[in-house]
Amino acid sequence: MALLAIVGLGYAAAADDVGKKPGGSPPTAVLDLPKAGTLAGRLVDTPADQNGPRTTFLWQSPAFTKPFEFAVDGIVGIRFPQPGERGLSKAAGDWRIELADGDQFMGGIESIDERHVVATIGSAESPARVVVRRDAVKGLYRGEDGSTFVGTGTLAAWQQGKPGTWHEQGGRLMSAAVGAKLFRDFKTGNRTRYDLSMSWQQRPTLQIAMGMGDAEQTPGSYRLELGPDGMVAVRQERDSADGNGRADLEPCGDLPENSLMVTVFVDQQAGRLAVMLPDVREPVADLTIPPAGGKPGGGVQVTVVTGTAALNSLRVSPWRRGSLSRDDAREGLIRLRDGEALPAVVEAMERGSDVAVVRAVADAGGREPRRIPIDSVEEILFPVAGERTGDGRRNVRVTDRYGSHLAGTLLRVERETVWLAHPACAEPIPLPIAT
Repeated sequence: MALLAIVGLGYAAAADDVGKKPGGSPPTAVLDLPKAGTLAGRLVDTPADQNGPRTTFLWQSPAFTKPFEFAVDGIVGIRFPQPGERGLSKAAGDWRIELADGDQFMGGIESIDERHVVATIGSAESPARVVVRRDAVKGLYRGEDGSTFVGTGTLAAWQQGKPGTWHEQGGRLMSAAVGAKLFRDFKTGNRTRYDLSMSWQQRPTLQIAMGMGDAEQTPGSYRLELGPDGMVAVRQERDSADGNGRADLEPCGDLPENSLMVTVFVDQQAGRLAVMLPDVREPVADLTIPPAGGKPGGGVQVTVVTGTAALNSLRVSPWRRGSLSRDDAREGLIRLRDGEALPAVVEAMERGSDVAVVRAVADAGGREPRRIPIDSVEEILFPVAGERTGDGRRNVRVTDRYGSHLAGTLLRVERETVWLAHPACAEPIPLPIAT
């Protein structure tokens, strides 16, 4: 799968030309090719293919007079320039719409009915409207409430093991230095959820440690080790008295070709480490070793042992309920900001009303449904519709600057907008290149 931060064959530009246009102005984007090749330029209009989703796209380099046609499956990705924090316009909303397949939209909620959840994503100035099948939605969560951290932040907010071994590029934190370490502490409770997205051009060897108290701590007692032979979850505990301890590990499958999205749950009170992948309903690893003391924390450290890697996004949030199953709200649940939890389902939320009509799970009928201001809701977990079926092949993964990330198939590029087909949406999704 390609990565659009698209994710196809190409011509590498000379190193001195990458990142520049004639006259010194910055390029619209950078195309990443296999074997570390790059080509500065921009996406140009690419018409729809009458036979189905597109397998190629057009790329215009300022060094050439005509665009190249690249195969989507032959590139690593496309990186678009990112504005500074002052130049980032306000998001369309503060909700995270999480799908059952692990994809998510960040934005506003326009309406809810028995068949669809209508959301707005992108910038508040020019939001894109997305109509999502309700049975494909796992839950709606306040994007900021309950989140310790969302994004990657600037490099200045992180500690580097050796200065200059990491750099910012296209909204990502990247390194190609052997042994490069990147650490950041987060104020978390005993139970924390880490959602990470990483990518690379060639399979690297990485170590991702979580629950660290500080950057000097021995590579976390909760960690993922990624390498050419696959992924391994490691739960390790050292006795503070003699330095000896216990360790357990569990293989988590093959390392993907170009990118990885993973959710890691850490319970430092119980000493538990669990790992979930977007397309797997059960944890691929679940290890528990009772803690022997030591210094707990919420820090994250990424170590590049060999190869190159990019941290695309990170979300650190409380791990509530303690369940790893995607069926933990089989009957539906609404959690309010004041802490009240209602076993209930949303029957409707009309456009422009800002009020959700909900019915308690126990009330099959009879009593009138309750009306709740949407501003008082922290999260909505939808009833589980049953086992998911295969969604078919998807050839690109797109991440926008507000935190939406989804995998689908490329339909066309038109008027500075990428149009994507997604199995949870009946209509194509417009994704402005500006976001």
